[in-house]
Parts: sequence; C-alpha cells; structure tokens
Amino acid sequence: MRFFVFIISLSVCFGGCASHLEALKTGHEYRLFFPAITLATADAERIESVVVTLSCASFRAVTLIPNDWSEEVISPVSERTEFRASCGHGSSALWNLRDLDGSIVILVGDASCFDISAMVVSTTSDHERRHQLSQTDLILKP
Repeated sequence: MRFFVFIISLSVCFGGCASHLEALKTGHEYRLFFPAITLATADAERIESVVVTLSCASFRAVTLIPNDWSEEVISPVSERTEFRASCGHGSSALWNLRDLDGSIVILVGDASCFDISAMVVSTTSDHERRHQLSQTDLILKP
C-alpha cells in the first residue's frame, strides 16, 4: 500500500513539475509574475524600483502603473531591452511585488536565445538592498 501511495505522489509531482517547466514559444505573449521577496517590515523596508531585462524578446504592454510611479522601456541594444520602474517618493514605495504581478506583458521573439532577469531595489531609512532574480525565479504565464 505504501508503495502505491509513493508512486501516485511521485507521478503528481512529476506532472506538476512538467507543467511549470513548459517551453516558451516564439511569437507568444506572456505575463510576468514575481516571486515573494522577504522584506524587513519591522524596519519599514519597501520596494522602490524594479528593472526587468530581456534578451530576444520585447515588452508589449504594462497594464498597471502604481500611484506615483514612473515607468520606461529602454530601446533594444544587441537584442537586450530593459523595463525600468521606480517610485516618485518614499511614501509610494511598494510593500510587496504583488502589486506588479501580471501587469507586464512580454513577447518572446526567439525562444532559442530568450532570457529574462530582474533587479528589485528595496530600502529602509538607513540601507538599500538589491534582489537579483534570474529566469528560474521569475514566472511567465500565457
């Protein structure tokens, strides 16, 4: 019986893992979701800026701009382009990245060379932290 339960659990894990590792397709659009970043909320640590860098892809839309935030897309250079967003004042810094989840839409130009990364800057009254996120940390959904 234990062996049967083990086999079922293993197949569920592999099935779930396979759906998370679906290959990106050239010419398809995806929404970007961020992982949870642990902030020092007792020290009022908040997110003040985000930079997303793409290779072999382009930014297609931004569906939400937080209040008092500025956003810009830096034109592609050598197949690399950047999306930059930052708060206008410390009071408009974000308490978490959920406010940006799904709001950035990208188009994969060439799946064979596609890459995405992000840098999130958070601050408290006395220090700044940089959170580097790789492609494996970020979540893309159709």
